[in-house]
Amino acid sequence: MTLRTAIDQYIDWQRARGAIFASPANLLRRFSRTVGDALDCDAVSSDQAAAFIEGQGAATNYCYQKHRTLTGFYRYALARDLASRPPGARRPAPPHKRRGVFRPSRRTSIRPTRCADCWMPPQPTASA
Repeated sequence: MTLRTAIDQYIDWQRARGAIFASPANLLRRFSRTVGDALDCDAVSSDQAAAFIEGQGAATNYCYQKHRTLTGFYRYALARDLASRPPGARRPAPPHKRRGVFRPSRRTSIRPTRCADCWMPPQPTASA
């Protein structure tokens, strides 16, 4: 079965189950166009799948979404004998997380304390 036909069948199955499945459907159709619509499901190489998943530049969360969507499709295709093997694309490296800088809002009113603000005068002692 061609890749395009198998993808359409998978999209119809997801929507019959009640999923909206709009973004993954577009992603799978883009994968089909990138690799080749007329290819057989088994003809997709791991290099082609990895090139589609990784794209250009650093790994992002979108790479993970592509990997999850292709994994779901190939699980479906293997269970229904539409494909005999997954392309074996490697999982992308996790994206670099940036650390945020603390910026207090106006409501928190954090201000530096000075020693003069913290100083308590000595308590008078009872004299005997």
